[in-house]
Amino acid sequence: MCAAARVRALAASASASASASSTEPEEVVDVVVIGSGIGGLSCGSVLAKHGYETLVLESHYVPGGCCHTFPHKAPGGDGEYVFEVGPSILEGPKDGSTNPLQLVLEVLGEEVENRTYNGWTMHDGLGPGAASHDEPSSSLPTPMALGENSWRYSVGPDREPGGFEQALREHAENPELAVAEWRRLRERMRLLSEANDACPLLNLRQDFGLLLTTLPALPFYLSHPGVLPDVPLLFDSFHRISEPIITEPFLKRFIDALCFFSGYPAEGTMGAAMVYCLSEFHKEGASLMAPIGGSGAVIDALIRGLEKYGGRIETKRHVEEILVEPDPSTGAPRAVGVRLKNGKVVKARKAVVSNATAWDTAKMLHEDAMPDEDSRTWLSELGETPAQGSIAHLFLGLKGEGMDWSKVDPQHLIIEDWGRPLSDPQNVVTMFFPSLLDPTCAPPGKHVAHVYTAGSEPYHEYEGLDRRSEEYKQKKEERLEILWRSIERVIPDVRERAEVVSTATPLTHERFLRRRYGTYGPAFRAGAQRVNIAGLNVSAIPFPGVLTPVDGLLRCGDGVFPGIGVPAAAASGVIAANTLAPIEKHLGLLLDLQVNRWQNKQQKADTAAVQMH
Repeated sequence: MCAAARVRALAASASASASASSTEPEEVVDVVVIGSGIGGLSCGSVLAKHGYETLVLESHYVPGGCCHTFPHKAPGGDGEYVFEVGPSILEGPKDGSTNPLQLVLEVLGEEVENRTYNGWTMHDGLGPGAASHDEPSSSLPTPMALGENSWRYSVGPDREPGGFEQALREHAENPELAVAEWRRLRERMRLLSEANDACPLLNLRQDFGLLLTTLPALPFYLSHPGVLPDVPLLFDSFHRISEPIITEPFLKRFIDALCFFSGYPAEGTMGAAMVYCLSEFHKEGASLMAPIGGSGAVIDALIRGLEKYGGRIETKRHVEEILVEPDPSTGAPRAVGVRLKNGKVVKARKAVVSNATAWDTAKMLHEDAMPDEDSRTWLSELGETPAQGSIAHLFLGLKGEGMDWSKVDPQHLIIEDWGRPLSDPQNVVTMFFPSLLDPTCAPPGKHVAHVYTAGSEPYHEYEGLDRRSEEYKQKKEERLEILWRSIERVIPDVRERAEVVSTATPLTHERFLRRRYGTYGPAFRAGAQRVNIAGLNVSAIPFPGVLTPVDGLLRCGDGVFPGIGVPAAAASGVIAANTLAPIEKHLGLLLDLQVNRWQNKQQKADTAAVQMH
């Protein structure tokens, strides 16, 4: 089913669900999952595989949270554009990957059809080569070649022709120093990367069973005892690893830009995220991918896994309250279910897992259900979780004639001014052309573009504006001009080519994604909180765990460990699921994964042997 048809089918199904009234009888399941983002669906599908009767409740009519698409008819009835709302940089699949999302899909026996590519173009500022928005750009009908302010970052082995080291030699201010420091950083991270690989996030759970599920990592640590003193660096700010090594300005800027997908530069990004990223991006077979049908195809695969094992998802089911009652045996508060907006109650025999944001989860709980000062303080702090900036979007349906689109890179990242913090409003712009990889998301001969500010759009610029007012319209035109200027770096006549223009602001994020202030995510800075362990001053883990002070209530998503991003959200969901499951079920899941991987490897070897003969 194409992306547009999928959205229409979901809307029709949601309409039927929405017609249900408060006369619906009370329902009882094992686990209720609130929200169907990557974290919620990873949690729900793995719980279903563990054998629990699992119900995922989604407030929106489209599942997926930030990972979804929306259709828009082309002028004249000439087909449809399908616009991608979700993440544009997704790691491609590869054998032996420790990417949590790939691991979850493998456990579920699901795949996502995709097209891979091997990097993106970096642009430093608008530069002298950019078309000015005050000048007619139709005189430049072809994409602009890379100029002195642009260069291409390639994933894959970094020493091969066209690899990252070649880019350093061609663009760094001090090429030999940059290459030498890059190699030192890679060597510095090598054992930490292997330590990460030895214990994938799928092995984690938040109880004492962790000692058993992480046993597979023991041989590595016994054979590499020197890595143990460095393990705290995985939870600390990455700059504590990079700063003693990297001095070359070009390389330092690139590392900060790559870190910024977490919302922070190197100082503030958790070390584990960058050790994983910089290592995985440069392994043999590394790639980036565009799912066919958009990020919603990933959501479809997780839903197939959920339903395959008996789980269910219902959309247009807004949870108004998490029901908390005293435990009959201990008197301690326990989450026992949820109450929907229409009044229906769904009870949970085992647990409630919230994939809603920290702010929305806090709204669903009542302070009078918290029995002591500590739990009331936790609830208050949950509701005041610090937030990052939001995102402004420009979605474009583009006429394709008269231009050589083969010269356009699918992905671009623009840093307006390296003299300003990356978190400054509108200083980082991301651009994605999914139709270059997936032609199904645009009518024949046409293309779609998604241009957006990366987590730094201030909510206060829009706060209090009526979305239907002329003032709001003018504000959007003013704030989104930077996005037009950015895409003109690549498509100089883009304003003439655009036949469909759709926009979104922090108010859109707040309204449709139910995220406070339309935020990109929680603002937890790695290294900000220090603790003393055995006389060592180390960083506290910057994100809270999946457990809460309320028994039977867990959380998952970008507000808990391991943090922001698709792999991290998937990991949080599976950690929550495994924490709820008995240790034997968790160990069985890990064993199944290894057996499946061994069988796939043998099958590929047998196929290769047949082809040779």
